[in-house]
Amino acid sequence: MKFYHGSKDGEIKRLDRNHSRDGFVYATSSRLVALTYAVKARPNLFTTEKGKECFLEVFPNLFEKVVEGKSAYIYTLEDKGFEPIPQSERCGHQHCFRVASNVKIVDKEFIPSIYDELMKYVESGEFVVVRYNKMPKMKRNSIVEEMAKTAKTLSQDVIDNPENFWSMFLEQKLYHVSNVPNLKVLKPRVSSHGKAYVYATKNLEFSLLFGSTKSKGDFDGTYGIKDGVPYFYEAYEGAFRRRFEGEKCYIYEVDPTDFQEEKTTFKGEVVSEVPVKILGCEVVEDLYAYLNDLIAKGEIVFKKYSLDAEYQKMIRAHLKNRLEMFGICKNKEASIYKFCMEKYPDIVNEVANSLKND
Repeated sequence: MKFYHGSKDGEIKRLDRNHSRDGFVYATSSRLVALTYAVKARPNLFTTEKGKECFLEVFPNLFEKVVEGKSAYIYTLEDKGFEPIPQSERCGHQHCFRVASNVKIVDKEFIPSIYDELMKYVESGEFVVVRYNKMPKMKRNSIVEEMAKTAKTLSQDVIDNPENFWSMFLEQKLYHVSNVPNLKVLKPRVSSHGKAYVYATKNLEFSLLFGSTKSKGDFDGTYGIKDGVPYFYEAYEGAFRRRFEGEKCYIYEVDPTDFQEEKTTFKGEVVSEVPVKILGCEVVEDLYAYLNDLIAKGEIVFKKYSLDAEYQKMIRAHLKNRLEMFGICKNKEASIYKFCMEKYPDIVNEVANSLKND
């Protein structure tokens, strides 16, 4: 029997049990199920019904909205003694297994179009798209209600109309992560752009990288979004753990009405110049564990600090750019200067010497 893992991340070398909250590595014996796990869709509307894999379309044309234009990787795994997941713990799929050990990658397959690949399974009869107009209204609404109960705390006016709920959920959902609890409205504040904005992003996983009170910003590492997937590369050994371990944060879902795109240089960011209403909130009790779960699922690409020549070249260029951009070497009494001197004094001194010679 072969075992598979599906992901948006094409750089996985092994599956690490420490990236899971319960210490297991999860896999499936079905290539089709692995492919569905590479798709970002909350809640997971890919499931098994009557012994067949299917997608539950609770909003018109939802299947196309979820999968079109997306690629994936299917990894073949070494068999480390995977055991079937008990029925009571299954996520809605058959053919699911787990093992309490790290698992090596045996092979990798690139899927350029998830949509085209799933349609092959539709044609073969192995996969069914249960279309919106074929699903009983009561069933659609029950899925929406369950989503509202289990995923986030949403105001009643948002979930009363299922179509509006799903439209917002899939197409316009915006997030703002904060360490402050019980916020009802976000007010514009002046930040690095010199203008008062409320910041938000469509990418929930990326927003979580800003959820730490211990953050040293770009001096912890380089991070962003590549091919739709957030990444975090450490600038020094242990940066990820130092930044996120022991941190609690709040994921706020915000009203998208007044947000504007392309007001900053970062494409994944949107801003509002007026106060923004909060629609719902999810509490993340352990941000470090939460992020490790996302890394294990391939929803964030994480690279540990490395002495590899190419990695060092990339990180040094990033740090030199930020040290110069923010004028860190001009104020030796600042806490961020002292932090950088502690972590990478050679780079700080190199930048300081270059400024003297200018």
